Amino acid sequence: MDVRQSDDLVPRPAGLPVRMGARVALLALVALSMFWTFWGSAEMFHEGWWGGVFQRLRYLIPGGVCLILACTAIRFPRTGGVLLIAVGLAFGGWWWQMQAGRGISIAVRLGNLPYGGSLAVLGLGFFLEARRQRGLTRKQRKKSVLRMLLLAACSCLAVVLVMAASILPGVLMRVDDGLRGERLIVGDSLQLVWAPAGPGWSWGDEQGDNLSWNEIALFGLEPRGFDLRNKPGFEQGQDASLDDMDRWGLFRYLDSSGVQLEDEPVDIWRMPGVHELVDALCRAGVPVGASWDGHSTRARFADQPKKETPLWAPDQPAIYFWARDEFGPDRAHWVSYNGWVQQQPKSWGNPRHGHRFVRDP
Repeated sequence: MDVRQSDDLVPRPAGLPVRMGARVALLALVALSMFWTFWGSAEMFHEGWWGGVFQRLRYLIPGGVCLILACTAIRFPRTGGVLLIAVGLAFGGWWWQMQAGRGISIAVRLGNLPYGGSLAVLGLGFFLEARRQRGLTRKQRKKSVLRMLLLAACSCLAVVLVMAASILPGVLMRVDDGLRGERLIVGDSLQLVWAPAGPGWSWGDEQGDNLSWNEIALFGLEPRGFDLRNKPGFEQGQDASLDDMDRWGLFRYLDSSGVQLEDEPVDIWRMPGVHELVDALCRAGVPVGASWDGHSTRARFADQPKKETPLWAPDQPAIYFWARDEFGPDRAHWVSYNGWVQQQPKSWGNPRHGHRFVRDP
């Protein structure tokens, strides 16, 4: 009699702790994939909706990578577990170094370690899944794997569809009159002329970063320019002060047309403060009557502002403008197109952070 094991014979099932641990790992990885898909979709519509198709879709890469890892781990638990551990540790190390380069505190960086560490922990859980699958017949394994693959893929797709349905219509209806020149914006309490595209209105590009607050503040200090490493007193990465901004600021050298820098200060333009930026926030091309109380992290407004002309360039990456106002000796305020008022290290340089100078009419 042939006593070799048949697929019709049921192998010994894994114990309850193994089954529970495997299920927790599976569901946690699906939830993590949904989280990164949610984050990517939200950021795509928030800061990534400009430029070409790839520029927008690249925000879905973290969620896509997480989904691929989930599908790999579901189908090949041991291989997927090893990949999850490796990717989690590599991502955690990169995230730590990236935040360190941006001047983010150690406390905040420690709080963000779960972004990568959670993947590594889940990788260990998939060794339990491998053991659980050994306790199933081939037919049971196929059914279990297919069910979990559909759960992971459909969950992430549902997140993208829900985000698109709730946010995309408003993004597609942004007003853009195509004008990138000097603009007079009559806000709720102020009338200011905003600089045209050029040195006075920086919106960044796909290749390089925008200027940091320090680079704007110290432009005129000899040797003139944006390289701060050779400027006396700032060779070691020291931060500029508000007095430095007023004395050496880039805006002092901007000519009357707003498109050319002069060799000597002409003092026509200036750096706007938070209140001036908030007052110019627009929707449908009209200021929304926003105001800021001086300490909240978001302005108050009658209608939700959007990334629209005349203040913003909807087809360009900048969604935050630096403000003149400091937030301590090493940080400065910025204002986003949707009314957030927050702060970053003065040394921060990012394509999403632009600046736009103003003058009185």
